[in-house]
Amino acid sequence: NQLLMTSPLPEFWEERQVNGRPFFVDHSTGTTTWVRPTAPKKPKAPKKKKQNGGSPKSYPKMKQRCARRETNLLQVTTTDALDSTWLMGSLTEQNGTPIVIIPTSRPFLKLKVPMGCHAIVTRRGASVGIYKPGSYLRPWFYRVAYLVTTHHLPYHFSVKACPTKDNVLITLECDFLLHISDPEKFVFSIGPENMEELLRASQAETVRTLVRTLLVREVYDLRGYESEEMVSNLNSVMSNYGVEVTQVTIAGVALPDELVISMQNETTYETKQIEQQKQQEFDVIVHRDENELRRLELDRKNEGLRVEEEARKERQMIEHEIQELRARMDKVLAEIDTDERSEVAQLEALKELDVGKLKNDVIRQTTLIKVSGEGEVDKINAEKSMKRNEILGISTAEVTKNLMQARTLIAEAERDVCKSMSKKREFLETQERIRVLGSLARNGDLVVTGEAGDHIAQSVCMRESVKIIGK
Repeated sequence: NQLLMTSPLPEFWEERQVNGRPFFVDHSTGTTTWVRPTAPKKPKAPKKKKQNGGSPKSYPKMKQRCARRETNLLQVTTTDALDSTWLMGSLTEQNGTPIVIIPTSRPFLKLKVPMGCHAIVTRRGASVGIYKPGSYLRPWFYRVAYLVTTHHLPYHFSVKACPTKDNVLITLECDFLLHISDPEKFVFSIGPENMEELLRASQAETVRTLVRTLLVREVYDLRGYESEEMVSNLNSVMSNYGVEVTQVTIAGVALPDELVISMQNETTYETKQIEQQKQQEFDVIVHRDENELRRLELDRKNEGLRVEEEARKERQMIEHEIQELRARMDKVLAEIDTDERSEVAQLEALKELDVGKLKNDVIRQTTLIKVSGEGEVDKINAEKSMKRNEILGISTAEVTKNLMQARTLIAEAERDVCKSMSKKREFLETQERIRVLGSLARNGDLVVTGEAGDHIAQSVCMRESVKIIGK
């Protein structure tokens, strides 16, 4: 058992898990199973026989490809609704794929809808609607009548005996991708078995009409063909039963074995004919290329000789032109040398003339500057004398004016002094008169004589004043 769990899976199988439990998916048929598949033992490959020296036959492989099992959709019963998780899409013993499950058990108060399903719930036999996955509390008379898968379903079937345009019967394999969009309408109106019959009948007529427009050589182009028109035609019929077709693909094309062998032999013969023709064309091309190569080699040699001769002539012409250029260059250089010497002599003469002119200009300018300088000096001296005389005159006038003012001030001072002295003399005279009068008054022996107009005291005082001033 441990060896079985570790054995490799067959081709196109994949292992997955749901709630910790492993299950296995067959991608070639779109089915699932809980039983681990085992890879079949590889038989020894027989020796490949060649026919007419060609490649081995390829039609057995094509025949095996067209032997895929057709899908069979079923409606089954189970005691536990939760078993639908692994039953949906798995391969049953009848080689069918359940898409609708009828639970036989009646849960009490609790309805359980597993993941990946929609449940049609009834109440006393009448449908009350569709329930999504989850748990629901309902009375005992509610039950899950049907569980319908929500997954997209791959569906495969073969359309046999399809006549082509040239009346050859072929077999086509068609793959569909379905989705139940309305579980109630699907379950109560058609069911899985009737839906298969309707789908096969609708698609077979469309495929036969398509094949009838093609020749047998063109039918292989239908492999992988997808048509929006087929999808829309099928949906126009299947949508009335709650089924939506999302994709239609022609997966394979199978021809009769005799026709395959005949076409293969014909293809081999045509291939040999084409190969011989291509070999002949190749030999012709090789022969033509060899002649072309020899001709090109001869042309290349002739071209080389011609180019060498032209190069020699061109080299001689270039050497002659170089000599002529050198002679002309020497002549031009001599002329340039002579012109340079004459120009140098002329420039030296012009230089000496310019130097003499510059010297004369310097002397003349120096003389002019000297004469103008002396005149300026005399002018400055005269202006200086005039200025000095002017200043002396102004100074003399100022001095005279100041002396006159000083004298005026002295005279005024003297006048003021004289005024003050006259007051002083008057005061002294008054004092002297007072003194004399006092002396006379004190002397009882003195007798004053004279006329009334004589002022004896005044005379005495004047004499005393003169004496004081004289001192």
